[in-house]
Amino acid sequence: MAHCPKCGNNKPTRRRAGEYFCQRCGMLPGVLGFDRSGTTQRERFAREDAHMIDYSKLPSHMQDGARLYIEKGIPGGSFFTAVVCNDLMEAFRRADDINSARMKEWVQFFYWEAPSGCWGSKEHHDQWVSNGGLLGLEDE
Repeated sequence: MAHCPKCGNNKPTRRRAGEYFCQRCGMLPGVLGFDRSGTTQRERFAREDAHMIDYSKLPSHMQDGARLYIEKGIPGGSFFTAVVCNDLMEAFRRADDINSARMKEWVQFFYWEAPSGCWGSKEHHDQWVSNGGLLGLEDE
């Protein structure tokens, strides 16, 4: 397993989805290496993140779409894309009654559960789709 480039520690900790830091010195690892099995740390972290995300915080009819987008980079519908791109006006315009009433939960879900690179702007959305989501990180 790769060690922290600053202090040599080899046990990163999950701070928020998609963001890891060294337990000892707090540094975010810049270069991700390989563990003993040949799996990159990025692959392992992507798999861990995919299993740690709590999709139950979203409306039940939206959970599969959110999972496909986050884990595989498959884009969602117009409402989902507006939420991911941080376009509040468009999100409310496209939302059904359930999603409109639960907009705060959508914001909380992306802030606390989703990897920070998958939301916040159209550029982040497009890059996430292009990369193939969390599992697409394995190919980098």
